[in-house]
Order: sequence, then structure tokens, then C-alpha cells
Amino acid sequence: MTWIQSLTQCTTLIQPSHTELVNALYSIKLPPSQPIYEVYGTLLLHLVTANTAHVQGALNSLFLRIIPDNEAIFPVLVTLFQKFIGLVPLSSRIFPQIFTKCIPTRWRPINEFCTYILFFLKAVRLVPEVAGLAVLASIDRAVLYDSELQKSTELFAMEENDTASSLDSIISFLLGWIKDIPLELEQSLFIAFDAYVARANYLTHVPIAYLTYCYTEERCCKFVRFLIENVQNHNINDSYRALYICHLGGFVADSTLLPAAITLDVINQIGEIFKIENNVVIKLLLCQQVFRIINNKIIELQTRTDISGLFGQQSILVHMIIDQCNPLGNCSQKTVREFVNICKEKQLIDPQQVLAQHALLSEPQFISCPLCSYDPYDVPSTFRESVKNLIVERHIDEVQPTTSKEESSWQQNSWDFSL
Repeated sequence: MTWIQSLTQCTTLIQPSHTELVNALYSIKLPPSQPIYEVYGTLLLHLVTANTAHVQGALNSLFLRIIPDNEAIFPVLVTLFQKFIGLVPLSSRIFPQIFTKCIPTRWRPINEFCTYILFFLKAVRLVPEVAGLAVLASIDRAVLYDSELQKSTELFAMEENDTASSLDSIISFLLGWIKDIPLELEQSLFIAFDAYVARANYLTHVPIAYLTYCYTEERCCKFVRFLIENVQNHNINDSYRALYICHLGGFVADSTLLPAAITLDVINQIGEIFKIENNVVIKLLLCQQVFRIINNKIIELQTRTDISGLFGQQSILVHMIIDQCNPLGNCSQKTVREFVNICKEKQLIDPQQVLAQHALLSEPQFISCPLCSYDPYDVPSTFRESVKNLIVERHIDEVQPTTSKEESSWQQNSWDFSL
């Protein structure tokens, strides 16, 4: 520590051209001691005071020291960052660049990544832009692991186990702070959804984080508005809209905190989108979500809202059932059977009879839509306990497949026009 203090007095003699000396100062290995880091920080501050060309290198050195082994000196690092911004106000502009550069890679231990992210989440008021990037980086990394897990094969069993362990760790990490995310970082959470979650097929774990975030009615409504806006946006690629539709239907069907009036409004808005939609796969997915929502929320809808408008002769459900996209034949047959059973049991409508009455109006299409079986918020058993109060308990037994001639036409094999 004494030699560092002595070197502090000579910083005016150090020029940017003294590359080896400067790099040696940046890479000094120090024990995680607050007094030592305070002295080292003073050295870096003097170096920057002597020549602002050293700002990026000095900050880079401090960023790289945010690792689990150094947690004892984190308060010192926060103070040093504040002093850097006070000394060179424009230095805050390069914080995001250095943050991105120093993020522990996918191949580093997951605890290093989590420690690095959490440091900046806690220091949100220091550099809000970096805290926002920390949110994006955490969702990005979680999506990476989740996607890798879906692509795993027995050939890569070792990597699969490592990926599964890393995925569980990062999801637990997300669940640890996402409920308490500051208001100023909520927008980053939605940006991350659009940038990463809505670009990846068949995620099974990352949506749990958003379900956990929506632990209040206000947040649920905010998230649903965000999803609907993107479902309605025809400027988005249809493959991305399809995933937004899956998330909208899955969240509304599975969330226990969404008011029944909002649920009914979502069904009606999906109906309006359906009327003007031309993409047959998008139309199928819209039907799938309406069926799924009704299956899960029928009791709540019946007791707390007026659903008579959903089942009349000119209702959106009738339009869906008789549409050429043939939802009763092309949507998930488990969902369809449950929907038909509920409609008959509650005496709301007879989908089979409606279909039979309009059977000759148009030639039905038979297509494959794998996304119809995708429910992003069907929580894996590992995490079900942590979100048990946020998801709908499914008590309805699956209806056994019918073998009647009338219904067998629903389940014909077909060509694949999926997204």
C-alpha cells in the first residue's frame, strides 16, 4: 500500500505513451481490502486528473474488479465511480460502453455474471443508463441459456447439464430482484422482452421472470397493454407477432391477478384483430388464445362479467369457429376438446353444431401450427412453488379424444404452413 501511495505523487510524470507502465497499473492484483482499494482508487483519480486520456483505462480496470471475490470492496467502487463522474462529468457517457465490454462471457461461472449485474442494479441512481443495460443483459443471458436448453441433444449431454444448471441459477437470480425493480428500470424490462424474449421460440423458463414481475394488478395490466400493442402492430414481422400472441394468451389465461373485466376486454380486442387479419397462422393463434383463456377463466368470467356477447349468433366466437382457418381442426386438440366440453357443460354454445350449420359456406383449410401447443407461462415444476399465487390452478381433467365421425374431421393430417 505504501508504494501505491508513493506512486500517487508521480502521476503527473506518467504519459499515455507509457503504455506498459499504465497497463501494469490497471492490472495490479489487489486483495479485497477496502483500505487498499481506497488508496488504489486515489492513484487512479490522480492519474485521470493529470491526463483525462486515462479515464477509459482506469474505469475499465475498476469494472473488471466487480467479481464475487471482491464483494467486500463494492462500497469503495461505488464511491470511486461517483468521484470519477464528479471529476470528469463526460466519463458517464462511456460507462455503458465499458459495462458491455466487461460483462463476463457465457463461458465464465454464472455467479460472476450475476454479481456483475447485481452491482449495477443496486447502483441504479449512479448511472441509470448502465442499470438499464444490466436489465437487458440479464434477460439476454437467460434467453441464451433457455434457447440452448431447447436445442440440446444427447450428443451434448455434458453441455446440456451445464446449461440446465446455469439456467436454473440465472432464473433464481432474476426472481430475486425482479419484483423490486425500480420504476425507472421497468421500461428496460419491456425493451428486453421485445429484443430477446419475443425473438425466441419455445422458451420455458424466462417468461417466469415476467410472471413474477407482474405480482400486482397494476403491473399485470401494464404488461397486457404492452403485449396487445405489439399484437396489433402490423409493422412487426409476423413470426414475432405470433410469439407475442402466444405470450398474450398464455399470460391472460394463467395469471390470477388480472381483473375479469380486463380479461373480457382482451378477448374482445383479439376478436377485433381477428376480423382484419389475413395471415391464416396468425388467425389460428388468435383462436387458440381465446379458447385457452375461456378454458382457464370461464368461472371468473361468468361470475364477474357479462359474457353473453361472446356467444351470440354474430359473436366473435362464432366467426372464429366457422372461419376458413378451421380452428376446431387446426388448433391444439387438447385445448379444443376442453373448450367444446366447457361450452356444452355451461350451455353457452355448441361449437360442433355451429360448425355443422356453416360447413358448406367455405372449404376449410388443414394446416400445421406448432405454436398452438406453446404456453410460455406453463411454469416448470422447479419454479412452480415460487409463483403458485400468480398462476391459475388447472383442475379440469382433459377430455378424452372423441372417435365420432362428426369430430374426427377436426384432426386430419395436413401440410405445414407454420411460421
